[in-house]
Amino acid sequence: MFRKKEVIQIAELRAEPIKEIQLQLSEELYESKFIFNINRMQWKLKREIIGDAQKVSEINSKISIIKEQNKSQLKEEFLKLTQDVVNLEQQKVNQIKTIRKLVDDKEYAEKKSKEMKKLYLQSQIRNEQIKKMILEEEERFKSLILN
Repeated sequence: MFRKKEVIQIAELRAEPIKEIQLQLSEELYESKFIFNINRMQWKLKREIIGDAQKVSEINSKISIIKEQNKSQLKEEFLKLTQDVVNLEQQKVNQIKTIRKLVDDKEYAEKKSKEMKKLYLQSQIRNEQIKKMILEEEERFKSLILN
C-alpha cells in the first residue's frame, strides 16, 4: 500500500513539469501568432503609406493644372485639394502612431517570449533535478528493499 502511494506521488511529480511545459508552449504559440499578425499589419500600413505618397503627387500635379485656369476655379479647387492634403497628412500621422504602437507591442511580445524561454529552461533544469531525485529515491528504496 505504501509503495503504491509513492508510485502515484512520483507519477504526479513527473506530470507537473509536463503540464507547465504544455502551458508555456501554448502561450508561446499565441505570442508567435500575435507577432506574425503585427508584422503583417505593419507591412499593410507601409503599403498604404506608399500609396498615400502617390496620392499626394497626383494632388500636386492637379494643382499645377488648376493654376492655368481662371482664379475663381483656382481658389475653390485649391481649398479642396489643401483639405485633401491635410486629411492625407493626418492619416499618415495616425498610421505612424499605429506603426509605433505595433512596434512597441512587438518589442513587448519579444520580451515576453524571451522570458517564457527562460522559464522553460528553468523548468527543464527543475525537471532534470526532479528526475535525479526520483532516481536517487528509487536507488535508496531498492537498497532498503534488498537489505
